[in-house]
Amino acid sequence: GVFALVMFGALKAFGHLRANTKADTIGIDLYEHGTAVWPDLLPVPADEAPAAASASPAIAPAVGD
Repeated sequence: GVFALVMFGALKAFGHLRANTKADTIGIDLYEHGTAVWPDLLPVPADEAPAAASASPAIAPAVGD
């Protein structure tokens, strides 16, 4: 409790607690990752969407359990 109060108080004081205004406007997923989590629910106009790094997904065999 006390550590969280100190940590978030410091983040707020230095201005690092919130996303920037563009990310807040278009959505953090679109701003950070170039795509929306729910594109059917939150359509984004093409002129506001950032260019994606790669349009085609990489194909690789499954690894693990």
